[in-house]
Amino acid sequence: MNQPATKTRDLIELRELGIYVPGVIVVEGLDGVGKSTAAKSLAERLNADYVASPTKEFAKLKDVFDNESAPLERFFFYLISNYSLSKQVMKRDNSKPLIIDRFVLSTITYHNALMNEDTSKYVRWDKLLNPEIMFHLVADEETRISRMNIRGELSRTDVIFEENRTLGRRIESEFESYRNAYIEIDTTRLNPQEVVDRMHKELKNRDYSCLIQR
Repeated sequence: MNQPATKTRDLIELRELGIYVPGVIVVEGLDGVGKSTAAKSLAERLNADYVASPTKEFAKLKDVFDNESAPLERFFFYLISNYSLSKQVMKRDNSKPLIIDRFVLSTITYHNALMNEDTSKYVRWDKLLNPEIMFHLVADEETRISRMNIRGELSRTDVIFEENRTLGRRIESEFESYRNAYIEIDTTRLNPQEVVDRMHKELKNRDYSCLIQR
């Protein structure tokens, strides 16, 4: 199999590959980092709309593809859901910001690690939206696994990550190849409110006041 690409991509390059949509914030990260809690809370703080990926029409099939499908089948399921969400977002009224809970970088990095292959070669970037800004939330392995166990939300793939810590580290390494495309926040020692405060501060510091003031 082809080895994953090591070239670092930034947000400007991704915008050139895809369709830039202003006012969209993507929150990425492995399960257990507090991603969904932070995304929902940030949406409340900014009076923004919130959507989780995959969306409702795909979510009913999520368990099947997570637990019963081969990695490549799972990859294309999530990739198609990314295309569908992009199409929906491009049609929406963008008078309010939009927070997207997980998007295409999760799809690529998860499956690069699972398959030891550069899955970005399958991606039609011209069919994908590219956001105003991306956050990548991280936490140390023990914290992340502990949070998932407490919630009882381990899918088959998450069990694989728990049993094979090397694989989890490979996923983070894949995210690292896109490190110039996002702002990273370590949630290990932060409570949910502190995570959102940090995200809000980053938006202000990086001159995204238009998102805050909408």
